[in-house]
Amino acid sequence: MRDVKAKIKPHLIRAFGILCTLGLALSVNPVTAKADMLGVPTRDISKLRGTITLYLNTDSDLNTNYEWSSGSVTNIKSSNTKVVRAKRLGTYTLLYLDPLKAGTSKVTYKYKGKKYTATIVVKNWANPVKTLTVGGKNYASKFTSKAVKKRGEFAYMIDVAKLNGTVKVKPASGWKLQSIKYGKFDRWGGWFEYRTIKNGSKVSKAQRGDRLVITLKNTKTGGCERILLSY
Repeated sequence: MRDVKAKIKPHLIRAFGILCTLGLALSVNPVTAKADMLGVPTRDISKLRGTITLYLNTDSDLNTNYEWSSGSVTNIKSSNTKVVRAKRLGTYTLLYLDPLKAGTSKVTYKYKGKKYTATIVVKNWANPVKTLTVGGKNYASKFTSKAVKKRGEFAYMIDVAKLNGTVKVKPASGWKLQSIKYGKFDRWGGWFEYRTIKNGSKVSKAQRGDRLVITLKNTKTGGCERILLSY
């Protein structure tokens, strides 16, 4: 996976996954763009089969965007639109799943004339970290179900100086760390440039707008959640 730049406003947290998928922020065709600004790939439409688990209050690009390079996808339907909506994004060759509340829905669609079905299981947020320390301070309690539900998002804002220090992530039981990315904010251009850092790495010279983005995967459901610490 490669890290790329994205031009977004810092506070548009839920919107940035969709913007990257559309290629608006990257100015590229999403069919040829294999990674969004945080290195999460857009999945091929052939992966939209079987059972897929999504979590609420997390980033909108985690297992929700499915592309196709040839043929067409039609007759997109969700059996329970109160749980998840399924739709094509404009004229782009992308099918987007929008999880709304916990529950199960059958998503059906036709691709190249054949009908396919995927069972979408939407779950409430579950804290994926046992400990999350930056500079010796543990922020795990900021990502409990209660805390995230109250904020309505996976981001927690901290003073920029507190982003400096060693970053250590210990996943909660049943979760596996996928990546830790540090986003450097260009105040002049409004750009974020992300780089992958190792667990236990030290962050220094953090500036206003910089952020840490941590992605974890549930080993049982296969669903992912993302945590964001930012000024």
